[in-house]
Amino acid sequence: MHRLLLTLLLIVGVPVFGLAASCAPGSLLAYIGLGSGGCEIGSATFSDFSARASFSGGSAIDPSLISVTPTGLGFVFALTTNAGPGELLGIAIGYSASGFQFQGALLSMAGAEAAGDGVVFVVTDLCLEGNFASDPSDCSSPQSLSLITAQNFLGSTGPDSKAFGPISFFDVFTDITIDGGLSGSALLGAPDAPGTVTNEFQAAAVPEPATVLLVGAGLIALWVRRRLTRPTNPVTGSEGEDPC
Repeated sequence: MHRLLLTLLLIVGVPVFGLAASCAPGSLLAYIGLGSGGCEIGSATFSDFSARASFSGGSAIDPSLISVTPTGLGFVFALTTNAGPGELLGIAIGYSASGFQFQGALLSMAGAEAAGDGVVFVVTDLCLEGNFASDPSDCSSPQSLSLITAQNFLGSTGPDSKAFGPISFFDVFTDITIDGGLSGSALLGAPDAPGTVTNEFQAAAVPEPATVLLVGAGLIALWVRRRLTRPTNPVTGSEGEDPC
C-alpha cells in the first residue's frame, strides 16, 4: 500500500515541484544572470540565456537595453534601436528550453520601419533535441529549423511559424539585425513605444490534472478490491494460501 501511494504521489506531484523561479519581466542582462538554473513558465524551464553581436556582423546592442517579458509559453524582447546609412546593429539572443512537450514555434515582430535600402530582420534558429555549440550552423542534432520575419520599405513579411515534435528540449538563437543599408535607414521601436520581437512556443497536448487524478483513484480502487478478494488461510487466519 505504501509503495502504491508513493507512486501516485510522484505521478501527481512531480509537475508541481521545480528548482527554478517563475520567469518575470526584467532586462536581458538579468536573464543572463540566471545561468543554468534559468526560470520557469508553467512546467517549462528556460535557461542559459546569452547575448552576442548579430551573426550578420556589425555592432552589438547592449543586452541591458533589452527588456524581456514572459508571454504564454515564450518571451517578448523589447528594444529601441535605429541605424542610419552605413550602420549595422544587432544582437543574437541564445537560450535553452526543456522540461515540457513542445510542438511548434511562432516568431513575430512589431514596431519596425525602414526606408531606402534599410532593413530590419529577425531569424530564430532552433536546434531540436540538441544544442548549439557556438552558432546556428553548429547544431548537435540533425533536426533544426529557422523562422524569419523582416521589414523593408515595401512592408513586413509578417509572422512566421513552424510545427515540429513533440519534443522535450531544444536550443534557440534569435538574431535581431537593424541595417541602415548604404543610403537608407532602419529602426525598431521609438522612445515612447519600443519595438518587439516575440518567440512563442506551442505546447503539445498533455493529460489534464483531473485525468491524472482519475487514473490514480482507479489504481487505488483496484488495489483495495484485490485486498478484499484475496483468500484467507483457515489455519493461521492470515491472507494467502495454506502452507500445507
